[in-house]
Amino acid sequence: MFSDDGSVLANDASLLEKGVIDSTGVLELAMFLETQFGISVRADDLLPQNFDSVDSMAGFVHRATSGKVAAATAV
Repeated sequence: MFSDDGSVLANDASLLEKGVIDSTGVLELAMFLETQFGISVRADDLLPQNFDSVDSMAGFVHRATSGKVAAATAV
C-alpha cells in the first residue's frame, strides 16, 4: 500500500481480496469514517458491500449522510 513500485489499486478493487485490509481493518475504517463524516456505523452496516473498496465506502458514506444506510443494507 505504501510502496514506490507504482502499482495502483482501482477504486473498485476489493481491499479484502488484495490483502490491503482484514476484519480488524474494516473496524478501523468504520471508526475513521464515523469520525471524519460524523456518521454512525452500526454492527449490521459492517458488511463487505459497504467497506470492501473505495467506491463501496464512498457509497456507504453518501447513503449515511443522506440518512439511507438502514434502507440500503436491508435490501
